[in-house]
Amino acid sequence: MKRLLFICFFGLFYITGGRSEPKPVDYTTMIKERLKCDYLTSIDRLLLAVRYVESGMNDKAVGAMQDVGPLQIVPSRLRDYNQKTGKSYSHRDCFKWEVSKEIFLFYANRIGNNYANFEQISRRWNRASQWQDEKGKIYWEKVSKHLNKSKNV
Repeated sequence: MKRLLFICFFGLFYITGGRSEPKPVDYTTMIKERLKCDYLTSIDRLLLAVRYVESGMNDKAVGAMQDVGPLQIVPSRLRDYNQKTGKSYSHRDCFKWEVSKEIFLFYANRIGNNYANFEQISRRWNRASQWQDEKGKIYWEKVSKHLNKSKNV
C-alpha cells in the first residue's frame, strides 16, 4: 500500500512538474523593481537625516515657529497638505512619525523621485519658497552630513 501511494504521489509530481515550461524573465520589470527598492532605501535614509537635523530624533519636539514633531511641520504646511489631499490631520497628529513621514513624502514626490533631487527636497522642506538662499544651502550641508553617515552604516 505504501509503495502504491509513493508511486502515485511521485508519478503525479513528475507528470505535472515535467510539463511546465519556465516563464520568460522580464528584465525590464526586474530592473524597475530594483531601482524602486534602491530609491526607497535612499529616501528612508534621507528621511532619517532630515529627522535628525529637524528634531534630533525627538518625536515630541516643538520649535519656535509652532513647528512640531519629528520633521518639524509648521501649521501652514499642514493646512496646505490637508487642502491638497483632502485629509484632516490636526497639528497634534504631526507628532506621529507615520503622519510626518506621509506629509514629507507627499512634498518630496512632487519634486521628483530620484537621487538627484534629494538636495532640492531637503532645502524646500526647510525653506519652502526661499530654498535657494544661503540658509537653504547651510541646511542641506547639515542633512548631507547625516545622509552620508547613514550610508556608511
